Amino acid sequence: MAAVQERDVGHQRLARPAAQQPGTALQGHTQDPFESGPNPQHDDSHESEGHHHCLALTPICPNSQNFQDVEADSQAAAMSWLCQARSGCHGWFLTDGGIETVLIYQDGVELPEFAAFVLLETTDGRGILRRYYRRYLDVAAAALGAGFVLETPTWHAGIDWGAKLGFDAQDMQRINAEAVVLMNKLCTEYGSHIAGPIVASGCAGHTAGAPMEPADARHGHQLQADALAVAGLGQITAITMTMTSSAEAMGVARAASRALRASAISFTVETDGKLPSGEALGAAIRAVDADAEASGDDAPACYMINCAHPTHFESVMSDAGTWREPIQGLRANASTLSPAELDVMTQLDSGNPHDLDDRYRRLRAPQSRLNVLGGWCGTDHRHVAATREPWSMTP
Repeated sequence: MAAVQERDVGHQRLARPAAQQPGTALQGHTQDPFESGPNPQHDDSHESEGHHHCLALTPICPNSQNFQDVEADSQAAAMSWLCQARSGCHGWFLTDGGIETVLIYQDGVELPEFAAFVLLETTDGRGILRRYYRRYLDVAAAALGAGFVLETPTWHAGIDWGAKLGFDAQDMQRINAEAVVLMNKLCTEYGSHIAGPIVASGCAGHTAGAPMEPADARHGHQLQADALAVAGLGQITAITMTMTSSAEAMGVARAASRALRASAISFTVETDGKLPSGEALGAAIRAVDADAEASGDDAPACYMINCAHPTHFESVMSDAGTWREPIQGLRANASTLSPAELDVMTQLDSGNPHDLDDRYRRLRAPQSRLNVLGGWCGTDHRHVAATREPWSMTP
């Protein structure tokens, strides 16, 4: 039996063969009915520049103003892909799954510090990322009326994660900008094949160090928020907020607001539906909104839940209260296991794509504004494809 090396994947510690070569498929990984595989018309032998852009600088509602016509202090409302909540637009969006777990455990790609952004540094790496996103874009192209949210591969591309890998501040500004270039190229490629809008969003993750207070978190996230904004993205999405409490989420919202960009905050919860700090989900949402008001910054345009299975938060979402209204996105884990159980796993738990979809649909009744559907650890394009068929956002 091959020796294994362990990786701590958020909550999930997993093992992979130590001899596995980067960029190669895992032994025994076979194509399944959900897997479309690389589209033969795609040519990765060279990188075209691409001249079309995602809807990063324009709102998704066709009757809304263009970004260029909106004052800076109104950009947060104008550019959010959650205009359903703000102006009554109806639409739904797919997004990707667990990029790091797919690349490591299915594609056999080495990602130091669980950082997909390192692939932006080479032609081969950018090709791997394009092929990853195409799996999901192909799914969206076959979905009636769906749009797609392209999250940049920058979850661990903050300045502190970069420093752990030997990158300085200037390097991280460049890398975040390169991620936006990649998103724009994919928009050029798929813009005429997907029924709904393709919207680019800048993905930020938790910091690499100890838990922070809001002011320190704002400072820690500002460079990345500014880099993504300067590169042309209209929204910053903070995913897996937070591993501890709501304070870091407050800091990300402040950083996005000061970069004149909208923000979306995605919380993770334990099996009891509470944040790892013990905060109730509703209390955390209210705290972040209150902090924005107190600091004079824009509140997040919406909230999401990720890095937890629906069984961990279904009961919470069924509770009455207006606090649920800002929750419009789900990026659940495939596994039903608790964080403690995942910590001792030695292989990826991909769960059941159809069961995950069924649970998503059941959440629609108590949470009628859900309109962004994707996955997180252990999920791939099969899970998103299962969601594609039965989901409908019709009134």
